[in-house]
Amino acid sequence: MKQLWVMYKKEWLEALRSWKVLWIPIVFMIIGASQPLTTYYMDTIIQAVGGLPEGTVFEIPLPEAEEILPAVQSQFNQIGLLILVLAFMGTVSGERQLGTHLLILSKPVSETNFILAKAAHAFSLSLLAYLGGMTAAVYYTVILFGELDPVNVFRGAAVYAVWLIFVITLLLFFSSFIKGYAGVAFSTLTAALLVSMAASFLPERFLYSPGVLPAQSSSFYLTGSGGDGFTGALILTVFLISALLGAACFIFRGRKTA
Repeated sequence: MKQLWVMYKKEWLEALRSWKVLWIPIVFMIIGASQPLTTYYMDTIIQAVGGLPEGTVFEIPLPEAEEILPAVQSQFNQIGLLILVLAFMGTVSGERQLGTHLLILSKPVSETNFILAKAAHAFSLSLLAYLGGMTAAVYYTVILFGELDPVNVFRGAAVYAVWLIFVITLLLFFSSFIKGYAGVAFSTLTAALLVSMAASFLPERFLYSPGVLPAQSSSFYLTGSGGDGFTGALILTVFLISALLGAACFIFRGRKTA
């Protein structure tokens, strides 16, 4: 446990040096704030840049406050995930390319603690950024559109956080045997996209897939409860996260000199 804690602190120190601890949360906060702001002022924006005839009155009905957060989450699921994958794609493969992992593992540090420390740091920073983004989104939504149920917001955000952790785990899994940054990023984004598409186009067959979690999160925002298969999907996702982390440790142990 002491090894793991030392390695975890090392990862945070590197994040401070590279400014990841600052710019990743800031990007998420911008994404979170932009959706309610652009939705509220959309008619003004269109009138300003749309070239409408003089005197034209253009009004877009404002959505309910609960409808804003699923739209925010959609932005996190596109831009936010891309940012996280690009930020962490070298977390293991980068050290394998440079060979610095061999220096670390020559000390009394196990391969398992090496991977788990990187996973814990990536999870922590991703969740910190997501928290910042959701805080900005909720703040501007309440200011511009009205009150939100805090319990529903918490539940919806927690469900989506599990999806974020799953995607980061995919990234760590691919990093354990792919050296190239581009290969890790492409594999992670492709796998996440396929999982999401399977859940969207074949919902009955993939009722318990991790890919349903973003939609389940939106259901909590809108109705206060999850849809069909929520519990099964959550349990399976947690199991897959554990299995992928275990597989990453096992593969890395066998390929640490490759």
